Amino acid sequence: MEVSLTGKTRLKNEFAISTYSIIELFKRHKVYVFGYGSLLYPEGWGGRWMENEPIDLTVTNLNDFERGPFGLYGINNFYGVIRTKGKHLNGVVAHIKTPTDYFQLMLSEFVVGLYHTANYRIVDVTEEVDIDLPKGVVVHTVANRPINRTKILPSWPSSGYYDMVMRNIKRFHTDKFVADFLETGGFKDDREVKQYIESL
Repeated sequence: MEVSLTGKTRLKNEFAISTYSIIELFKRHKVYVFGYGSLLYPEGWGGRWMENEPIDLTVTNLNDFERGPFGLYGINNFYGVIRTKGKHLNGVVAHIKTPTDYFQLMLSEFVVGLYHTANYRIVDVTEEVDIDLPKGVVVHTVANRPINRTKILPSWPSSGYYDMVMRNIKRFHTDKFVADFLETGGFKDDREVKQYIESL
């Protein structure tokens, strides 16, 4: 679902990123981020200039979203999620300890508000994660607009990206998690992504 605010299209529960909004967020809440692609395993959090890379990743589901190759940068596609009623996907939540780490993480995700050509948007999914949360906790994830379903048609899987994600989740997660991942929009490799796009 998208809503129009002052002539601009925003996703439902989209978080408008700014220095002020991040500081206020951390003043009021304990902040977690839901990961569904390269954030599914500890190594995926590295190289993002965070001082406190998450070690404890808690497995959970995200409801009413769909995983797919919806993240686009130029002609390359990556994992993304689109709000889709009745769908769900598995992933992890991790505690982000400081406003600076949150900013650096979102900077590495190329979110709207930090990059002109970005297509990932920060969304509050506290009500959609399938996990009991203490009072005062909020959960954010990066999501895509529904139009990305068609925008992926001329795109190409980022070289080796999907292979890398699968290789690492097999190392870090259980066989059941891997099976659930593949059943909820995950791909074994780049070749499967190409076949998926060609079938649309």
